[in-house]
Amino acid sequence: MKNTRAFVAFLLAGWMAASLPAAGMADSHEEVSNPDLKCLKCHSKNLKKKLEDGTVMPLKVDVEAFSTSVHTVIGCTGCHRDVAKGKHPSREPIESARAYSLKHNQACSQCHTAHFDEYKGSIHARLAADGDENAPLCSDCHSAHAIQHRAVYKPESGEPCSRCHQEVFEAYATSVHGLA
Repeated sequence: MKNTRAFVAFLLAGWMAASLPAAGMADSHEEVSNPDLKCLKCHSKNLKKKLEDGTVMPLKVDVEAFSTSVHTVIGCTGCHRDVAKGKHPSREPIESARAYSLKHNQACSQCHTAHFDEYKGSIHARLAADGDENAPLCSDCHSAHAIQHRAVYKPESGEPCSRCHQEVFEAYATSVHGLA
């Protein structure tokens, strides 16, 4: 019970901090830039890649969602730096969607160093390092292409953590603190 309370307090502190507007963020999002239009010429279609494990990975980016994303300002090659070096489309085989996510999870650390360092010490990172296929990576909780400004998220909603930890939020909602 003590661990559950500590976990809930930790999550709530994180959501409260995340709900504060980011210093220096523009109120409106910039339009999709010209270099991104080149990417979206293909990636706005139902583009797919067959992976070595036999599954098919969608490569489509929702243009409308991306145009309102906080990542619009850094553009496609802000994260996909290998593409910026002219190595696209890649002919490199991809083992599985999970292998792709694991490889590209490091891209988040380029801008989100403190958060990524915090993630590396988390249970999620330890589970991923131990090979747990269900351990969440950055993009499992935070969409890479459609992430909204953190002020949009309401701490009481528990997003994105409540998607997997609903029981914690239900317990909190019925506690003295949740009812206050």
